[in-house]
Amino acid sequence: MVAYFRGATLPFPHQSLAAVEEALGAAAAARLRPRLEQLSREALAWPVDWDHHDLVSATRAVQGGLAARHPELDQEAVTALGWFFSYTFK
Repeated sequence: MVAYFRGATLPFPHQSLAAVEEALGAAAAARLRPRLEQLSREALAWPVDWDHHDLVSATRAVQGGLAARHPELDQEAVTALGWFFSYTFK
């Protein structure tokens, strides 16, 4: 997740499969692509009650929910997904 969003070295999250290829190789990037895309979609589709959340608390809720639903993700991956969510909804 970190390479996928931060690997393009831009000041904003950018979905970069090329950065994943550079970090892990083409075969790994091809294998991970569906999972990376699925987690990205899941983060953006997370049900947020905007009547009770601002962007900061919504981001925390999404990160907490993703971490609970996907215990295989480390904190860096969850943080990268939160960055992607918060930038998209700002």
